[in-house]
Amino acid sequence: MKKIALIAAMAAALASSFSAQAASVSGGFNVVVNLTSACEITTPSISALTLNYTSFQTTDATGTTNFDVRCTTSLPYTISLGSASGTDNAGFGAQTAGANTSLNYSLAVDGSGRTGTGLTAITHTITGTVANGQSGTCATATCSDTLAKTVFINY
Repeated sequence: MKKIALIAAMAAALASSFSAQAASVSGGFNVVVNLTSACEITTPSISALTLNYTSFQTTDATGTTNFDVRCTTSLPYTISLGSASGTDNAGFGAQTAGANTSLNYSLAVDGSGRTGTGLTAITHTITGTVANGQSGTCATATCSDTLAKTVFINY
């Protein structure tokens, strides 16, 4: 019994000496969060912009199509336009349709220079205009040109 009491007393003394020597240390560290900013066109597909024109029309023919852009909050961006292949700079401004109609037209976009708002998409409108008073080229009752374009978001 004396041995058990002695062992218990030694264990208690040893435990108290460990708790008396307990200490804490600290060390600092940095948390690095990297963000790659991005923009995206959130409209599933941009609708065709159709310009209906009659030879010698006395008013401009116009049409519009809309698309939505979502960018990282505070990220500035601009919009440009090119051919579907992206190989030329057939952008906004004066253009000539294909050989089927040979009509001069122009394209413009509202709010090209904007700043991203995060989760909220910004709607942009592309407006096409065929200037009045043109003859055009067409050997039948109606002709059309389909001109593939691509919208580019530059950020």
